[in-house]
Amino acid sequence: SGSRAMPPTTGTFSLAVPVPPALPPPTGTLSLPVPTTTRTLSLPKSVAKAGGLDAWNASHPELRHMLQLLGQMCTAQTVTAVLDQVHAIIALGHPLWAYAYMRMLYNRSADLYYATLLAEPSKLLPVVYTPTVGEACQKYGLMPQFRRGCYVS
Repeated sequence: SGSRAMPPTTGTFSLAVPVPPALPPPTGTLSLPVPTTTRTLSLPKSVAKAGGLDAWNASHPELRHMLQLLGQMCTAQTVTAVLDQVHAIIALGHPLWAYAYMRMLYNRSADLYYATLLAEPSKLLPVVYTPTVGEACQKYGLMPQFRRGCYVS
């Protein structure tokens, strides 16, 4: 099987990213809280206007509580302990919480984060990358923000 060259594309395209609708009240399953305020600026501009990431997270009760929860969950100091904690979170059946845990771990210790990914890539790459990252992007403004990545407005 040979590879075929794709014809060059011309023109422009636009990408519309829908704002997730409000989630219904919890029915015994885990769900991320939905902020009660409306954001009129882009997320990066809103964060800058709030005074930075720490001020942004602190100014939203849902994010502040989620950060506290993640901080209490993410206590591991070794790869084995991280794997124990993240496996317990994955066992809940929704990888978005494991994604949030791994973001907190990266924020605390990038070395431990990457060592853990290398220990079980087949289990953890789907949590920190495709397919979970797609849902994380959809709910990005609903999750605590960390000093990592590229923010474009």
